[in-house]
Amino acid sequence: MKINKILKYLIILVVLILIIIVFVLFSVKKNSTENSTNEDEEYKESDIPLLEIDEDIEEIKQLNTFCMAEKIIDSHLENGNIFYANKIYFQETNAGEAYRLYIYGEIFNINNKTDQNYFYAIDFDSVQGTYKISQQKADIDLTEFEQIATTGEQKYIINEQLTGEFLQEDIADNETVTRYFNYYKMLLLTNPEKAYSLIDEKYKSLRFENYDNFNQYIQTNLTEFETMELSKFQINYIDGITQYVAYSNKEDYYIFTINDIMNFTLVLDQYIVDIPQFVSKYETSDVRVKVGLNINKFIMGINDKNYYYVSTLLADSFKNINNLTTVTDIENYLKNNFYDQNEIQFSIFTEQGSYYMYDVTIKDKNGTDAKDMKIVMQLEEGTGFKMSFSF
Repeated sequence: MKINKILKYLIILVVLILIIIVFVLFSVKKNSTENSTNEDEEYKESDIPLLEIDEDIEEIKQLNTFCMAEKIIDSHLENGNIFYANKIYFQETNAGEAYRLYIYGEIFNINNKTDQNYFYAIDFDSVQGTYKISQQKADIDLTEFEQIATTGEQKYIINEQLTGEFLQEDIADNETVTRYFNYYKMLLLTNPEKAYSLIDEKYKSLRFENYDNFNQYIQTNLTEFETMELSKFQINYIDGITQYVAYSNKEDYYIFTINDIMNFTLVLDQYIVDIPQFVSKYETSDVRVKVGLNINKFIMGINDKNYYYVSTLLADSFKNINNLTTVTDIENYLKNNFYDQNEIQFSIFTEQGSYYMYDVTIKDKNGTDAKDMKIVMQLEEGTGFKMSFSF
């Protein structure tokens, strides 16, 4: 009787355990279904990507690959044409033995002064050290190139046997700066609008105000641009930023700030926009040196005929006393009082409260004439200043 009673309790306990297990399984299944439903809803609400990107395709960031592709393409172009790559994607087609480059760039025709977008696909045999141009298309826009390159699409296959041997070489510093310098030279000669778009925004507004003034600047100096070459260069690495300072045989500066291989901005002199090394020097200098640096900016602006920029440096009181209400007024005033090209010689420096005075001599760079001038300056926050002068 006692055994039967124990069995009865055991049976009840087993039944209770089974009920608990069934309840737990049901709850887990319900939660799983709800989570699945929520994930489906989130997926449906998410933005569907425009391109299905092949995971084996990646963008190339090495300049030596750009230069190798340019060298290959240039070898198949007619005389007077030169190619510069703007973007390259890499696809491995046979592990360790073969790959393909999808290349987007511009062909410049030096004789006709034209700039045309172009797409190439080049297949490389790493074992044999050979290549074959398999696709090409003229007048293709960046959007279509991205569609082809990121999906590995074979769209513009050609039958020509454009083949040869290739060698990927390291690029020296002088070759790197020369490439950027010559690329921008081609833009100045063939595509002024793009050349204008690459200029630093702050510099652009102070130097040219608008595209029409920039285009006029190009037309005025076209002969010089056609014959200019890189004379010397400097590479600066400042706070993670790479800067190429190119100096032409025409004594002009082209200062490139590099964000990526073909993602850069530039300025065309060393005084309008404060480049990092100028700011560093300015901040660690005493007031006498600061005033001297600012006066040099003023003189360089006059020598460059950049009268709008010079007008931003002059004190309002000076403009009012001399009745200089427009940039044209200031231009005429400066032309009447300065030489075409000016050199400055510093003399006596004095301070009076928040004002700093410098006695200087202005010399005619192309002659023997000279005149004495007193400059009065008030320093502002950062590298800003306002000045006036008298003879």
